[in-house]
Amino acid sequence: MVTKFTDFSLRFDRKNQINLNDITSTGLIEIRMYYDGKASYKSTGYRITSDQWNKKKNAPKDSLMLRNIEMMISELKTFESEYRAIHKTWCLDNFKQKDKPVPEPPKKKVSFTEFFQEQLDGEKALKQPSLRTRRLSFDYFKKFRENVRFDEVNYHLIQSFDLFLHAQKASGRKLHLNTIQKHHKHVRKYILQAIKHRYITSIDNPYLDFKPPSQQGESNFLTWEELERFETVEFTSKESLLERCRDMFLMACYTGLRFNDIYKIRPSSHN
Repeated sequence: MVTKFTDFSLRFDRKNQINLNDITSTGLIEIRMYYDGKASYKSTGYRITSDQWNKKKNAPKDSLMLRNIEMMISELKTFESEYRAIHKTWCLDNFKQKDKPVPEPPKKKVSFTEFFQEQLDGEKALKQPSLRTRRLSFDYFKKFRENVRFDEVNYHLIQSFDLFLHAQKASGRKLHLNTIQKHHKHVRKYILQAIKHRYITSIDNPYLDFKPPSQQGESNFLTWEELERFETVEFTSKESLLERCRDMFLMACYTGLRFNDIYKIRPSSHN
């Protein structure tokens, strides 16, 4: 089925306003819009005399005026195409909406702190250890400043937050540098999310300039001899749970798998 669109043409002095006894008398040029057996008219704003109208071509003789009118018709065609694509319907009355200003959707009044909280609430599918550490970072951030507006997210804010973290204590001891870096990592993640939502511009990302220091951690490991001693440990029938834990630990050591990955291992359902 072929889709029919509005047909456009020009009409000059449709209401017969020109005084034939006055060579300076002018008439209005209108755009005629015809669709589904109905016609509607739109003023071009141009008024000319009879001598300035080309009856044969049904157009004004002035080329610049004609070009401007053709641009008006082109805009009307574009509007119709876009309206059809969105609403899947069309009638001539829809053209009345073209010149009406489209109200901008109200901007969501939300602070960065509230945005941080909303993003966390939407991440319930995360594994509990990951979600717990992110919420801890949020708790520290909120303890540092109860509410932070988006326009307050800058280098000075993050620098002050860093000093606040360095002054905090957990289990009676100051936070480790790597722990502080992890909290910064989480805050940076939600600043990047705010940038994606157009609440903050990318150039205002304070972490472009602020780099939290970290410290190389020490890795403790068992020797082959110690692992072999684990393998040879014998358990009683009442210690079967300990034996299973030992086996899982050794499997992690030999394969490099994380505890969570090993914990998920189940017997195959295939025979």
